[in-house]
Amino acid sequence: MPFKAKSSPNKRCTSAVTLGAVRFVQHLLAGHLGRVGSQARAPELFQAFSRVLLQDSTTLPLCRALASAFPASGNHSLRYSSALKLHAILELLSPRWVCFQLSPFTRTDQAAAADCLDWIQPGDLLLRDLGYAVIEGWQALLKRGAYFVSRLRQDFVLWDAQTDQTLDLLRLLKSHSVLSLPLRLPPPLAAQRRR
Repeated sequence: MPFKAKSSPNKRCTSAVTLGAVRFVQHLLAGHLGRVGSQARAPELFQAFSRVLLQDSTTLPLCRALASAFPASGNHSLRYSSALKLHAILELLSPRWVCFQLSPFTRTDQAAAADCLDWIQPGDLLLRDLGYAVIEGWQALLKRGAYFVSRLRQDFVLWDAQTDQTLDLLRLLKSHSVLSLPLRLPPPLAAQRRR
């Protein structure tokens, strides 16, 4: 029998096998995260929303040979490493994955903040961390009739559109169980954005 060299994994895996593996991992993660979410959630908290979506990302290191396709930041020797970023949106109450996207490590969460606009629907609640805090993204979510929870960046200042004064959000939230106010950018920042 003639000697046959081993083929690389990417040659052995057909696209159908790879796709099946990806779907398997998606279902496995969705099932696990769904069980964790179902233990922690208070259903009455989410009754007002059509769906509750969780958007986040994680980084996976890759071999340096993939740096041209999946660049990461350089190190002290100016040799570039490789990493990919997995951006995902999970429908928390189903649980089911709405989106999986791969990108180079260099694509930030802020750059990915608008990715949810392809899947967001009126009445959805979107939960994200501070990395996705982009004012234009928040405005786009509100225009689509969706809700969001996000930490505020320390350099963000909230202005009351009616009184033209800064808001003491903590004081307002302590005295109101529900709060709905029109907000705007401070004049210098608004002028900067227009420019």
